Amino acid sequence: MRRLLATLAVSVALLVAAPSASALAADGNSSNPDYLVAHQGFVWFEAYDPGNGYSLWKSDGTTNGTAPVYTNVEPLDLAWAGSQLFFEGNDSGHGQELWVSQNGSVDATQLVLDATPGPGSTDISEITAVGSRVYYAVDDPTLGYQVWVSDGTAAGTRLLKTVGPANFPPPEQFTAVGRRVLFTAGDAAHGFELWITNGTQTGTHLLRDIQPGSQSSGPLYLTRYKGKVFFFADDGVHGEEPWVSNGTKRGTHLLKDIARGAFNGVGYGSPPNLFRGLLYFGAEDSVHGFELWRSNGTARGTKLAVDVRRGPASSDPSQFVNLGRRMLFVAQDARHGFELWRTNGTRAGTHRLSDIAPGPQSAQISGLTSIGSKVLFTADDGTLGSELYVSNGTVAGTHLLADIDPGPAGSSIRNMTRVGSQAFFTADDGLHGNELWVSNGTSAGTHLVLDIYP
Repeated sequence: MRRLLATLAVSVALLVAAPSASALAADGNSSNPDYLVAHQGFVWFEAYDPGNGYSLWKSDGTTNGTAPVYTNVEPLDLAWAGSQLFFEGNDSGHGQELWVSQNGSVDATQLVLDATPGPGSTDISEITAVGSRVYYAVDDPTLGYQVWVSDGTAAGTRLLKTVGPANFPPPEQFTAVGRRVLFTAGDAAHGFELWITNGTQTGTHLLRDIQPGSQSSGPLYLTRYKGKVFFFADDGVHGEEPWVSNGTKRGTHLLKDIARGAFNGVGYGSPPNLFRGLLYFGAEDSVHGFELWRSNGTARGTKLAVDVRRGPASSDPSQFVNLGRRMLFVAQDARHGFELWRTNGTRAGTHRLSDIAPGPQSAQISGLTSIGSKVLFTADDGTLGSELYVSNGTVAGTHLLADIDPGPAGSSIRNMTRVGSQAFFTADDGLHGNELWVSNGTSAGTHLVLDIYP
């Protein structure tokens, strides 16, 4: 079903994009690369070609270095844990189940466990590497959501906990704290709350019911920091605010009530970003609007970093990415829509880098990815559609890198993934369909990798 929905989504996106005349004249075939992950200088992904169907591929960014790895199973939700590549695989004999590949070797790619015996499928999601193991969610049609763990062997793959009904999000955000793993999950009695596991059935349980009763605190953006986990949650009294946990009930507490009372101090825009030893995030108090804040993990050290848009109006900072001793992000001011900004953590060192969509219009920036001394991203200037841009952290060095699909339609860039000093992504140039591309941050180094489905 997910494959059908994904195919329909791609088809709708291509129709909405109003292809150019050159695209209409081309064959329009797409391999639709997806689930891109980096490992040992390669990008690993799923793609479709007419000879093998959906298969596991890898690429080093060259035509000769791009090839299928394993063609007997359709891979979804790829995650590397040490030297093992885990994924949800679907073959004709077993349906969708957990698979593993040792170092991407064809001979060592196999089904881990046929949890739903025969051709039936196990509904797996949220495969997350924690050390050498993966934690993942299973949606059991009778029992609801479950938490599983696997070390890549059948004996080491087991159910940890049946959490409850599927009217909550699946167990997710698996994040290590010491030798244990925090995650979020929901049940009827407690709502969607913070849980913990030590990898055993008895050691998997609710950590703290932050908003007591059946209401949900909705923990979000679990982020490791200084041996603890920083996150946002709503306890029903203070609104959405920053919290911290050391993996114990007593050590899980409100860090700071930024917007006093029941007002929300933090939002759902972007995860916190570690920059120069501090966590940066967007927050709003009763004076400044939604602005750039930072924290050292203490209440006293959690404070406004820069009031980008001075006064009560909001700059709404988001999409933080580090570039050397500067951090780039997206924000707006009184005269410009959402554009690219930079900061060194001080007011004097915070500047707007671009006005890609002139004036109050927003450039629709997304996908900020740091590669060496540059950051790649997509933006729309209102004329060329959404295309590939680059920034070196200066105004002069922030510009269009490649108009991949010339004209106003845009090239539908997705899945930006850093591998060493280059970034892989998927794009449609109007001639080859949705295929794998690569860029090293220069015009000459930005190109189609391979037309997998000619």
